[in-house]
Amino acid sequence: MSFPKRQHYVPRFYLKNFTINGNEQLYVLDKNSNNIFYKNIQEICEQNYYYSFYDQNEYDFMLEEHLGKKESEFSSVLRKLTDNIEGYYYNKNSCIGKLLHNDKKIILEFILYQIIRVPKYIDELFSIVIPEFKQYNIEDGIIQNEKQIKNDIKRYTFPKFFSRISEMTSILLKKNWIFLIISKDLDTSFLSSDNPVIISNSDLQSPIRGALIDPMTEISIPISKNIALVLKQKTVKYKVNYNIINSLDNVNYINDLLLKNATRFAYSGKKSLLER
Repeated sequence: MSFPKRQHYVPRFYLKNFTINGNEQLYVLDKNSNNIFYKNIQEICEQNYYYSFYDQNEYDFMLEEHLGKKESEFSSVLRKLTDNIEGYYYNKNSCIGKLLHNDKKIILEFILYQIIRVPKYIDELFSIVIPEFKQYNIEDGIIQNEKQIKNDIKRYTFPKFFSRISEMTSILLKKNWIFLIISKDLDTSFLSSDNPVIISNSDLQSPIRGALIDPMTEISIPISKNIALVLKQKTVKYKVNYNIINSLDNVNYINDLLLKNATRFAYSGKKSLLER
């Protein structure tokens, strides 16, 4: 089996949810230059050999293969989720119970994978671990350049991080799910970005503020151009809530948060939403 050198850190199936006409094109805002351009989802949120490391004179695609299998699960369940919510909204029937417990776990896994696979997280990991590697190399008399060190970090560290996703999922299962659905009467939509998961915490005094284990930590992600999922503190018996957004100001507020959270690039099927 062959694997592509072009590897996405935000999946194409997810990005396609934000195209207005269901095609594979999106407007892209580059926050650094403030330029807006049009690109195919194949060409955004990707880097060559992003997950692969060089081993014994060839690239190892172990993680890319693993993510490919997981994304097949994610895509199937996320589509079931968005279809159910759209059905609930238009037909006024509750979709509680349509999603199996395992479906919910897969959706939460998707969110966790998306948190740790983006460049913002990976670059922070490199900034912490590279100095440690350099110190070990000095102590052991090993000579490596930074590119070689990054390759070894991928080889030894990436598999450990991705293997812990199942353990971390149990933390998110303890939170309430709230779906924000844009009213069909509003001519607008949600944005997405190269860092689509927003992590926030209103408790300024918490010593673990922003950590997933903090019960006050909230996690938000748009899952389509019409729907955003918010996971927040569980204060009542497990319940799925649906809030219809009827105010353009509310959508703009959420999109402003998404733009702020973007590392460099934001995406939309509507150019006007990026001209802010």
